[in-house]
Amino acid sequence: MDHRAIPRPPRTAPRRTVLTSLSLHGLFAALITLNICGCATTDTQPSPAARGALAPTGTLRGAVLLNTALQVTGSDASGELQGVSVDLGKALAHRLGVAYTPVPYKTIDLLMDGAKTGQWDIAFMAIDRSRDKDIDYAGPFMDVEMGYLVPAGSALKTIAEVDQPGVRVVVSGSGGTDIMLSRLLKQAQLVRAAGVSGLVEALKAGKADAASANKPTLFADSVNLPGSRVLDGRVAAAQYAIVTRKGQNPGNAYVRRFIEEAKADGLIKGAIDKAGLRGVIVAAPQ
Repeated sequence: MDHRAIPRPPRTAPRRTVLTSLSLHGLFAALITLNICGCATTDTQPSPAARGALAPTGTLRGAVLLNTALQVTGSDASGELQGVSVDLGKALAHRLGVAYTPVPYKTIDLLMDGAKTGQWDIAFMAIDRSRDKDIDYAGPFMDVEMGYLVPAGSALKTIAEVDQPGVRVVVSGSGGTDIMLSRLLKQAQLVRAAGVSGLVEALKAGKADAASANKPTLFADSVNLPGSRVLDGRVAAAQYAIVTRKGQNPGNAYVRRFIEEAKADGLIKGAIDKAGLRGVIVAAPQ
């Protein structure tokens, strides 16, 4: 036997993979996107009845409100809407195996009118039992703190100081905050504006001393009112739910399962984090 050494190839430096901060950021973003697309292992497949109830046109149409950061935080370079409601709508459509189309509305009243005429299949809104005759709630997916925004130089320092004689609090008329504060406030006066966009305008014009809405919206609006502050603490917390039009029972039951799976697999938290919402947490399991 020939015992001479077998020639070896020249040694080369070991290959190293270096993850830069940029590549780590890209990896993190990709993981969030993957999760939001509904690729978790716990997905429950929809029945034909559920798919037919939720997407009778072959496309899942999701009603979204443009005037609240809870639902829409803006749009990308192509004009596509961004936000929690859009991400969850896309994830639900992915699980249904259909396309997703957001149906935007400027006010909750217009959105509710759309329910009566079949303009949308699902919607996102605060739970308000006075609307039970027109919609069916599929379950809460996030809890949202309600608070106050005060202008620069305001003497109001705490939430407790707001409910006193002579203080005017502006709210979006007929919205969830209007309904809530109509019950909670005993001494302060409610002033109603046309939509959330009117809150800052009322403060700028001196027509109100504080504006009340969900805290993510207040934080977003505060940039348009230099020197303004969102007061610490919360007035109350509202639960936000996905809803279906009245009578879509197989679809509603599937959305309820989707919500609970989305809580468990981190999809909802990922959507909240991606939107950068402050004062919002994932709702407790039901």
